[in-house]
Amino acid sequence: MSTAGDARVRRLAPESVDLTEFASLLTSELEHEYLLLLVPYGLEAHAPSLAAGRLIRSRLAATAAGLLSDRLIRRCAALEMMHTSTLIHDDILDRGTVRRGLPTLWKAVGRERALLIGNLVAARALAIAQADSAEAANVFLETWQRVNVAQLREVNERGRVKDRAAHVGISIGKASAAMELGLVIGCMSSPGWPVDLTHLREAVREFGLGFQFADDVEDVRAWLGASGPRRSKEAEFDIDLGNLTLPVTILAESAGVRVEPAGRRSVQVLRALSLDDWEPCLQATFRIALDHLDRARWHLDRAEEFSGDLELARRVIEWADEMIESVRRKGLDMTLSELPRVVR
Repeated sequence: MSTAGDARVRRLAPESVDLTEFASLLTSELEHEYLLLLVPYGLEAHAPSLAAGRLIRSRLAATAAGLLSDRLIRRCAALEMMHTSTLIHDDILDRGTVRRGLPTLWKAVGRERALLIGNLVAARALAIAQADSAEAANVFLETWQRVNVAQLREVNERGRVKDRAAHVGISIGKASAAMELGLVIGCMSSPGWPVDLTHLREAVREFGLGFQFADDVEDVRAWLGASGPRRSKEAEFDIDLGNLTLPVTILAESAGVRVEPAGRRSVQVLRALSLDDWEPCLQATFRIALDHLDRARWHLDRAEEFSGDLELARRVIEWADEMIESVRRKGLDMTLSELPRVVR
């Protein structure tokens, strides 16, 4: 089932996309790329950890494409490498110590090496995109700029209590940009390209926001309950650095708490607050997350009508519905009634 010019192409119905096979092919490609980058510096032992991950953005790309091909695998390798480079730099800036269940790269090799490896990984991602096409190179460069602008904005605003609009602005760059890139390269790899991406991009952007804000609630919940060491540390580091996530901002405003950057006092003050102080803030944040998921679903309904490719739109809708439901289930799992038994 191959075509001339591409030895591995398979047309797939929306319900039969083999994401397991896709993930295996992509992971192998990523491990190969990381080995090529790291072997010259004696750092090849870190290739598997860099290639690990849930591949959420690439799974979206494969679903949108509706097929598996060498070109899609290469595009998704570039996507995952760009995303990983931002995580490497994010961990350095935020002093993150655990990523994907392992020590972060800077903890393993030092800040200087990790910074430079992150740059090399990003450069390789952009090189792959450039070799693909000018169109691909442009969408990758746009994403790279959006992510870095959002990261710089977050650093500049450390210690400030931001309003919801500011949180949305930063999260659109940090959380949604790479998700949108997955959508775009998937659509570019589909037989029906070009299509109208207006509503599909808006849907994925809103989903990224809902996913991020629900994740912020989980981080704080783990910190309050002293459970989930990785999440607990992430929440504490954010507060200590003055990176105020949305639930912390809502609490700071409602309780009149002053959160100071790089100050252990802020961590101590927030941990000392009662569950009664935290509960409405966590609930409010999750309601905001659900609001963004509802907006995502509205845009998906419009996309089915206006995208110009009904099959592609329905494939993306199927993916999005599963992801939206997974976030909604987080809300059911995060029953705050359980917290009094574990809160310190």
